[in-house]
Amino acid sequence: MTSPRTSLFPEFRAARAVFRNKRYLGAYPLLVLLTGLAYAFLLSWLSVGTVALWGLRFLTPLQVTLTLGFAFLFPWLVLVDVYLWRHPTCIFPGRIRGGEGTPVVGVLLGILPNALCCTPIIPTLLALFVSGSTLLSVSVPVQYAIASYEPEFYAASLILLWIAIRLASRRLVLGQGETAEAASGSVAPSLPG
Repeated sequence: MTSPRTSLFPEFRAARAVFRNKRYLGAYPLLVLLTGLAYAFLLSWLSVGTVALWGLRFLTPLQVTLTLGFAFLFPWLVLVDVYLWRHPTCIFPGRIRGGEGTPVVGVLLGILPNALCCTPIIPTLLALFVSGSTLLSVSVPVQYAIASYEPEFYAASLILLWIAIRLASRRLVLGQGETAEAASGSVAPSLPG
């Protein structure tokens, strides 16, 4: 059996641990459906300017790919994070035995793609630093750059979401490994903090 530190795919071990609980297993399909619908409507809104069922036919293949990616990955991250918060021994393995990072990093990486993708953060930042007529002259090139590099932004947001899942999964697997070692008596148990 491989140690949690040398596990090649901690995501699958974490998914197995999380989905053993029937509540998480039952919540996942519902969250996938709701997240998929939310992203489909948001991305169609970018194309047609209104949230309506008829706008879904204007989704591009790239937007459908992003919708499917977020529909399956984002609920996975949410459920792993909820599992971590409900099992404190899995949250803080870094404090127990010299691991790196904090649980906040995974949460922030999970929120970042959504914040950049579907919220007015970039226009708000522009408005904070640029004012008046300069804002009008700056916002058009920025919007053009964002539209030009849309596939790259979508890919980056999916990659950041996968990294967040990987970080949270590693933390869960490391915490479970230390809990198992403490239960077997090979390591003295210690509390986080």
